[in-house]
Amino acid sequence: MQTRGTRYLVSAPDQPRVRRAGDVTSVLVGGLLLLWAVVNRERLGPLNRALAELVDVLPSWSLEPLSVVYSFGFAYGVVVLVLLLAGGRARRDALRDVVVALVVAATIGVVLVRLFHGGWPYIIPELGISTPERQTPVFRIAVTTALLVAASPHLVRPFRRVGWAIVALAVLAGSGLGFGLPSDAVGAVGVGLIAAGATFLGLGAPSGLPDRATIADAMDRLGVPVTDLRFPPSRSWGVRRVLATTTDGTPVLVKVYGRDATDQQLLAKLWRTLWYREERRTFTFSRLQSVQHEALVTLWAARAGVPVPEVLTAGRASDEIALLAVTAGGTRLDRLPPEQLSDALLEELWDHVARLHQAGIAHGWLDASSVRVVDERFQLHDLSAGTISATTADRARDVVELLFSTAALVGPDRAVAAARAGLGDDALVSALPYLQLPALDAATRARADDPKALLRDLIGTLTETLGHEPPERVELRRISPRTLVFAVLGIVAALAIVPMIGGIDLASVATELSDATWSWLLFAWVIGQAVFVTEATSMSFANTTSVPFRPLVVLQIGAKFIGVATPG
Repeated sequence: MQTRGTRYLVSAPDQPRVRRAGDVTSVLVGGLLLLWAVVNRERLGPLNRALAELVDVLPSWSLEPLSVVYSFGFAYGVVVLVLLLAGGRARRDALRDVVVALVVAATIGVVLVRLFHGGWPYIIPELGISTPERQTPVFRIAVTTALLVAASPHLVRPFRRVGWAIVALAVLAGSGLGFGLPSDAVGAVGVGLIAAGATFLGLGAPSGLPDRATIADAMDRLGVPVTDLRFPPSRSWGVRRVLATTTDGTPVLVKVYGRDATDQQLLAKLWRTLWYREERRTFTFSRLQSVQHEALVTLWAARAGVPVPEVLTAGRASDEIALLAVTAGGTRLDRLPPEQLSDALLEELWDHVARLHQAGIAHGWLDASSVRVVDERFQLHDLSAGTISATTADRARDVVELLFSTAALVGPDRAVAAARAGLGDDALVSALPYLQLPALDAATRARADDPKALLRDLIGTLTETLGHEPPERVELRRISPRTLVFAVLGIVAALAIVPMIGGIDLASVATELSDATWSWLLFAWVIGQAVFVTEATSMSFANTTSVPFRPLVVLQIGAKFIGVATPG
């Protein structure tokens, strides 16, 4: 995107402000980098020692190129400031972001340098400093990083990439010129990330979404001119939904993927992959891939005879945005009064789902907000999370999501009856193990007054209607409170055991083992394990109720481990 008067700044200066998860990540990553620098401030680790020795043997002529690189980073930051100042009132918010980030970074840098070294940081060390003292952090790198990161949402992509390259070169040049150890330079980058991230968390960051004029121009260049553009309420980070009308009066929904759309989708999928066990996840790493993926799944579903919106156009409109335009209209399922949802209409909906799954397609987000009634027929919308190579688990999640959504609207009895008529008993039986809260989206759960009670009633109705006992649930959560507790206990036990192991003379142990009779060692090991069996047997006889034997053996092993880890 281009702006009037310059080709270096984005074209929409007055963008909505949002608080992004990426800014939290910047603060956390910056904190870790700074912590690493502080920990290694007074000691030379392998990396610091190797690079410091390399710097000491550099020929004198190499200092000039390093000095040029270091100065270029400062000059680049000044150029960015001049561009923002030249933007006038339109760039006032951008200039404010940069100034606040600079003040925060400078404050942190000055405090740390005064604390660790008792002096003042070098602001322009090129002037008159022949033998600089190493400082933690390297002040100039900290403020340069803060400036460039704070300005990055307002810069076009090539300019942003140059900025990150300059930060990397400044780290190398700063440590090479002796302004700090490599860890000090990396810690300075951490200070810059903290300052910029904290600024955006406090003031909000530009959403990276284009304005109406930019979207209209993009649609015109993609061959679908539109008018009457308006923004419906939406909470999608990085994706702007725009309602418009074509020249022939057709209502259109335009999904505009801005700068942060790919980051949002990638973070959401990574987060879900971290917490939940899923067979696979399709990751897209560009805006164009995102719109092409949704367009492909939508066209594939239409080819299978499933009612979906018509794809009008999809593509990249510029370096900053990509968009997908489909026909709009109709009423969302969750906004219809229950009395308008007849049994025949619900059965028709499940028939569409069956046809979708028979074609090997899964919707991926089949809740009530993704289903619309258009001309008294259901349409499936928003296939951005869909796949054209659906697994059994993918199809089961579709069924569970939609079944819970319809049960929240019309009750479990009618929802189950319609699903049986349109989908069949076999598909419902396959979905039963996935009918649990972790399989439901947070927005879907929020549509029920009491999600747990509704889920319990839904499972009861399904098992009774199908004549099928409740199956063992599929373990969806990869990480649960229980696993976290066990991980913490394992770390505590390891910290207790490691000092004990550290006092063992391994050479003496090896000498003893070399003279040992291995048959007796094996016999002793078997006898040692048999103790757990005998103790479990004693505990079993001491109980008045029948207790499974295997858990008792595991209990004895666990008790011995705890005794070793926490003696006394």
